[in-house]
Amino acid sequence: MLYSLVHINETSPYEVFAYKEDTVYFITDDGSEYLVGFIEETNIGIQRAYQLFIIKKRNGIHIGTDVKIGRTVSSIVHSFFRNPSNILVYICDTSDKHQAARDRKFKIWFKQYASLDDLVFVSEVIDVEDDSYFASMILSRRTTDFNQIQTAFHDYFQDLRSKLE
Repeated sequence: MLYSLVHINETSPYEVFAYKEDTVYFITDDGSEYLVGFIEETNIGIQRAYQLFIIKKRNGIHIGTDVKIGRTVSSIVHSFFRNPSNILVYICDTSDKHQAARDRKFKIWFKQYASLDDLVFVSEVIDVEDDSYFASMILSRRTTDFNQIQTAFHDYFQDLRSKLE
């Protein structure tokens, strides 16, 4: 298991429930339902790397900004990093052209909730014609091969850029 529901629910403002393998869900005060999960990342070539996905499955009645969503996602991610060998990859969805906003939100959440003494945030952007593709990686400073993992992440995106030229 990549996380502990017990550990998550000790710190999460919303109660988090198991959904499917490596996926959890929570329901906000306004009735919105979010799925948060991890999928093994096999393209980058880094062991124990998982893509994080966050999906708003059901809309509730909008009542403004809900800071508890970020804190809940943070609780899930903190539980994921109880194993310092785990590596988190986040690739912003481009389907609705709001990928830059997602990238900003993810960076804000990292700065607000991450243990900066323990975790490192690495990001890449690839511009293709009129679109930008944002990808981020978070890893523990305690990860073995720390520098090689960062290099592999950057090299993967540099290779993609060279194929686009």
